[in-house]
Amino acid sequence: MWLVVLGLLFYTLTQGAQFVGLVYLPAVTVSLFLSFTPALVALMGIFLLSEAPTRMQWVGTAIYLTGACLYLLPVEIPLAAAGLAAAVIGLLANAGSSILGRLVNREEGTHPLVVTVVSMGSAHWYRWQLAWQARAYHGFPGRVGESLSGWR
Repeated sequence: MWLVVLGLLFYTLTQGAQFVGLVYLPAVTVSLFLSFTPALVALMGIFLLSEAPTRMQWVGTAIYLTGACLYLLPVEIPLAAAGLAAAVIGLLANAGSSILGRLVNREEGTHPLVVTVVSMGSAHWYRWQLAWQARAYHGFPGRVGESLSGWR
């Protein structure tokens, strides 16, 4: 069950939120939000996994964040509420999937290949269902080779 949740969280929600964020925000803004993932994973790991980063890991995180900010700033963050919400959801989903992935790999003893196949497979099956529903709703062509002129 956790493998399916991992797939939906990491492959579907994280990537979907990033793409929605990119519709409303510049790529540099979305990248800036995502650059905070390692720090958020470290903080979440303290509370959810009882893992305490070492002093050197915190120093490394600070150096990383400083470098990301130096590279990506200054950035004008437009007041696009949908884009900002999507970027924050993408950040939280990305960090959450990292924590869940560590938990699954640490405690369940499941082979990494099984973790990858089940999580990716469930996420892709779900996205395929979403795409199929969108095709039916928007009237996309149903077969390969059909004319694309009928797309709305």
